[in-house]
Amino acid sequence: FAELEKFVPSNPEQVAGYRRQIDAIRSTMPGSPVPDTTMKTPEGEDVMLSSLFGKVLYVDAWATWCGPCINEGPYFRALAEKYKDDPRICFVSVSLDSTDKPWLEFLAEEKPFWPQYRLDGASQDDFCGRVGLNTIPRFFLIDAEGRFIYSDCARPSSEGIEQILNEAINR
Repeated sequence: FAELEKFVPSNPEQVAGYRRQIDAIRSTMPGSPVPDTTMKTPEGEDVMLSSLFGKVLYVDAWATWCGPCINEGPYFRALAEKYKDDPRICFVSVSLDSTDKPWLEFLAEEKPFWPQYRLDGASQDDFCGRVGLNTIPRFFLIDAEGRFIYSDCARPSSEGIEQILNEAINR
């Protein structure tokens, strides 16, 4: 950081931003504990991310306004369908929409059968900062103990994703 600070001495905010990103990368290495956060259900109830631990989680961080997120949706649905009877894994979608309305409208239209949550306000800011989530879609693969397997996992449309998921549930 000393070299970076020499390079951009007039912009300490930029250096601080890089520090936060590096800290997030360090804290999301494989085996690192996933930071807990409060999520909202479509019914408006609070749920802790940690309450889902106990099985492998393949988590989709997305938003209704994100074209690439929407493009991954059918692939995520197909994977969730393929593994829906496997008790070792759970597919979870976490919306980063800033308000309920577009998210709830999307859910009403698409009718996903896997758990749906939304991060908002301070919970969203805190969680995204702690895991370095600054672009979406982003997929997390979390083990049953609540530790990162991958904090930036392959997308559902990626070749080899089923092998990655199978390795995670057969650990």
